[in-house]
Amino acid sequence: MSADIAKLNKQVEQFCGSPSSLFFSEAQELLKELLKALCCEEDLLKRNKLEQLLGVVRRSSEADVSTYAHVLDAIALEEYEAGDVDFAECLFRRASDLVDDHSLNNNLAYVLRRKGHDSINRYEVITLLLPGVQNRDPFCLINMGLLFALGFSTPDDWKTADDLFALLPDEIDGAVSWWERLGKNNDSEGYLVHFFLLRHGKIEHSSLGSIRSVAARLAKSMDGFPEWLAKDYAIETLNDVVECMADPDFDSILENFLEKMPRSRESVDEMLEVVSSWDLWPVYDKLLTDCAGFLSPEELEKLKADYKKTFSVPLPDEEE
Repeated sequence: MSADIAKLNKQVEQFCGSPSSLFFSEAQELLKELLKALCCEEDLLKRNKLEQLLGVVRRSSEADVSTYAHVLDAIALEEYEAGDVDFAECLFRRASDLVDDHSLNNNLAYVLRRKGHDSINRYEVITLLLPGVQNRDPFCLINMGLLFALGFSTPDDWKTADDLFALLPDEIDGAVSWWERLGKNNDSEGYLVHFFLLRHGKIEHSSLGSIRSVAARLAKSMDGFPEWLAKDYAIETLNDVVECMADPDFDSILENFLEKMPRSRESVDEMLEVVSSWDLWPVYDKLLTDCAGFLSPEELEKLKADYKKTFSVPLPDEEE
């Protein structure tokens, strides 16, 4: 017997001798070491050790099996976050096989779904998620919606995804923060989830932006984002822009809109209405430069007076 196998024998016996120790971090580190050695090797003796380990767990009490499965799931999530997707998938599968649990099935489905559209078995993902969807589990509903929107991707599939997000319960804090983090890491999926949550009133605000700015971002960055969704939240007026005021990228949204805004009396009326309520320097600047010729003398005088009261920088036509 090789030294490696002898060491594995000792570690397996150590682990199986005290399954309740899984509550301690030392035991979880030992379990991770065992799983890495056993799951990722083709050596038959090591595979036999893995089956021995799992056999002992299966013969333990139901509570021990459940504890083992959830610790396995936690280790898998840690490895997924570290970037070892294949090893994480292996562990998620082991956990899901041991215990019939919505959260375990969901985590495996999440990893499978995100591996890539060409390599996943979409119907396996549906099978894993369906019981949780029927029980209105938030993560299962969201993952099923994303599978239809991003995996199948036909117009009808996007409508199905929209319907699934509408079924979400009110208490979804964990799901909100998970996909918020994805969005902050510049992952479009995070923005898509928060778009649907805003659309269906599941959250009132998102740190990723207002529904209009999120929709505009998705329309530009995501292939296949439906025109009917983008159109519902298109930024078409200056008041639409003002709705995005709390957005992290509000300044660029406003700047881009003003740059494309035609020089006309209609635009002037729209901008005057906005500056009557909001102190937005770029709008004042647009009025006093590009659109000054459309202002009446009275409007121009009042606008300059308001500008001097509001801003410390000189008027656009004055030298510093």
